[in-house]
Amino acid sequence: MISIGVSPSGPLNAFDLLLAFPLLAVVSVAFGYIGLLLIGIPVMALLIWAQRLDALRLCGYTTLLGMGLLGMGLWAAWAVHTALWPPALEDLLADLFVGGLCSFGVMAVFCALGKIPLRAQRML
Repeated sequence: MISIGVSPSGPLNAFDLLLAFPLLAVVSVAFGYIGLLLIGIPVMALLIWAQRLDALRLCGYTTLLGMGLLGMGLWAAWAVHTALWPPALEDLLADLFVGGLCSFGVMAVFCALGKIPLRAQRML
């Protein structure tokens, strides 16, 4: 668990979660943009180059890359942090799921806001 010098005296209640929500939102948006720049934009550029850009392909490819890069990164960071090597397979599966879910969420919002079509139109 990440510590900032303050530890709760008991279990978190709804008020604590309400206070933590703005920080969580800011951190999520920041990491979402970093992922978009490092994974989403390069994949989108390749799909535009191949004339195959659509929301299904963009979300699918970025989800797979997010699972691989982000999920494996979280898994390795947790293994180093806890000094457990090799880490448990359950940790890997959970981190792959989190990485894929984060990547899919960011790209789904990007596709909706960018009005990227669900299926590609044939470009000549």
